[in-house]
Amino acid sequence: MNETPIADLSARRAAPRFEAYVSIVCVLPATEDAPFEASLVDLSINGIAIVTPCQLARRAAILLRINGGFGRVSIECTGQVIHCRRSPGGWIAGIEFESPLTGEQIESLQALARPAFPLRNH
Repeated sequence: MNETPIADLSARRAAPRFEAYVSIVCVLPATEDAPFEASLVDLSINGIAIVTPCQLARRAAILLRINGGFGRVSIECTGQVIHCRRSPGGWIAGIEFESPLTGEQIESLQALARPAFPLRNH
């Protein structure tokens, strides 16, 4: 198997990623589907990874509502599905934000997050 080492992946990232395990609400504006809950897995200023109960179409527009936690800003942002693959417990989708998160949004989410790289083998 020819896999890219984790260290190489983190070096290629445009922004640091953070693990965060919070529930978010997703809306697919181009469909008439009802909003659905997903779990945010990791995030950066440019995008997030989420676990969803359903497959999301590549390049689909998506609206995300992320609760910033007690006393913090709730964040609503739009993005585009970059990839979606089957995973235990649902589907993992990578979402790229239309605009990077603001400093206030990042501060709010960092309270819920911890650095995700480098990952350790368990």
